[in-house]
Amino acid sequence: MRRNVVCLFADQAYYPLAYVLARRLAASPARSYDIIIYTDAEGRPSPDGVSTQVFPLARAIPQEAPWSQRITQAAYYRIFMGDILPEAYERAIYLDCDIALKGSLEPLFSLDMKGHPVGAIAECGFVKRRDPARQAAWDAYLRTVHIDPDLLYFNSGVLLADLAAWRRMAVSTKASDYLRDVGGRLTGMDQDTLNFVFGGNVLELSPRWNFQALYFGFGLEETLKPIIYHHLDNIKPWHDLVYPANEHSAEFAAMFADSPWPDFIKASRKSAHRTRALKWQARRAFRFLPSVAKRFAAEDARRREWRSLALPDIADRLAKQAYADIGADESAALAEAVRALMANPAPMASGVA
Repeated sequence: MRRNVVCLFADQAYYPLAYVLARRLAASPARSYDIIIYTDAEGRPSPDGVSTQVFPLARAIPQEAPWSQRITQAAYYRIFMGDILPEAYERAIYLDCDIALKGSLEPLFSLDMKGHPVGAIAECGFVKRRDPARQAAWDAYLRTVHIDPDLLYFNSGVLLADLAAWRRMAVSTKASDYLRDVGGRLTGMDQDTLNFVFGGNVLELSPRWNFQALYFGFGLEETLKPIIYHHLDNIKPWHDLVYPANEHSAEFAAMFADSPWPDFIKASRKSAHRTRALKWQARRAFRFLPSVAKRFAAEDARRREWRSLALPDIADRLAKQAYADIGADESAALAEAVRALMANPAPMASGVA
């Protein structure tokens, strides 16, 4: 048993995604970590070099914990890492299953956590809060669920955990108590819960370790060189037909082709995905019409507004050396590179109108 571990949590629907991701991790040369998939689905195949554990975590989640078809009960599983992972493990990296991996995770395991129990990346959703009224509404919501809006609000899709610290903090107990208290009011579900529990005691990592979908197409890919692309939006590369094939959709197709689920992508494409794709293709074909062109222009304006918020924020964080995984010299250079992007009117990758 190694001292580091990467863990994935998946219900029956997401298990194939966990499988192909774990298999890719297991193929990493000279990796310093074990890999465990926790699932509530029995009889699932396990990739070579990966341990699959059946654990009915839903029984441990308070009834007050909200969930939906999109964000299921499995989202809460990561809260229990400190309880279920063997004590021999010192550090864990939790990964959502909706990611594309572009490099090694090894640098995270050797990172100085400076006494913080968790390392995480800022939630990119702030780019949707485009005006003071929306920001005020968001801050007010956070206060109603006992989260300080002035602290870093992080995305829970990638977490670097000091497991001994999680156990000392009794993370799962605090989280369960919190869910019983305010679960009915939560919109961020497990993410809100973890932000409450850690309350700003977080080592901030750069977006290259959780490059979230709202950052796609701004030019940051070439500048930051992301390791983990996080497809957290409604559009997923394995089941949506909206965009032409790109490296991510091709990558998922290749990973599933020789898996126990070679038809996973085909089976995942529901009628709603096909309808959306047909509508988008029709709009593309008729964008010369004023009403259609207006919709594309509105989408483009929205994306440019998001870009105008995201780039300065990341440049500022780099200039302040806020990201623990990036040294001072590289931070300064990257800050200048992102500022150059801000001044560059080059077209962005097209969105969906």
